[in-house]
Amino acid sequence: MRRLTLMCVWDPLAAPGLPLGEMALAGLDIVQMRSPGAPGRAVYEAALEAREATGGTGCRLVVNDRLDVALAVGADGAHLGWRSLPLERARAVAQRYRTGPGTFLLGCSVHSVEEAEAAASGGADYVVYGPVFDTPSKRGLLAPRGLDGLQAAAERCGVAVIAIGGVDTGRVPGLVAAGAQGVAATRALVIAPAPIAAVREFRAALDGNAVLTGRR
Repeated sequence: MRRLTLMCVWDPLAAPGLPLGEMALAGLDIVQMRSPGAPGRAVYEAALEAREATGGTGCRLVVNDRLDVALAVGADGAHLGWRSLPLERARAVAQRYRTGPGTFLLGCSVHSVEEAEAAASGGADYVVYGPVFDTPSKRGLLAPRGLDGLQAAAERCGVAVIAIGGVDTGRVPGLVAAGAQGVAATRALVIAPAPIAAVREFRAALDGNAVLTGRR
């Protein structure tokens, strides 16, 4: 990845109306569309709208879990979790059925160094590691992994590591110093009073730290 990545994890069925096009132009790099448990047709229609909104902006669209939907709408990739298709089979299916240009991204959510290493060795293009800090969505399910866990994953897995969980702009310097090559957020972007301004703030924080750490 040429610059530190900003990813928005977004459920369009739970939070419709997000100004994706404007957010993309403000500096958003990846939209991970995630609608767990939703009917396939609803996910497909939402993904079509997201593809239209991000088309031509440089912002990549990846669909969480639903490889079929990602391929059907011409998304830039799919994001896999522990309940998804195995990474190797997802790659084989994408290579067989995808017709669009460019690289089809396959990312994985991971919660430990071992999972990060397994995803990288299995062919993941990137991993989303977390929760790094406390976050309401994981409270009682997964303990925060902390910056030490993030650093270990970044040092050992060999692919881009995107940090998630309790991420805000003030924590960007520490995350980058620990080896993150990007950050992912839901609450700080999706439910922000001004999502476009929030993207700009994250972009400024990421770009500033990319310069400081020589990651450009």
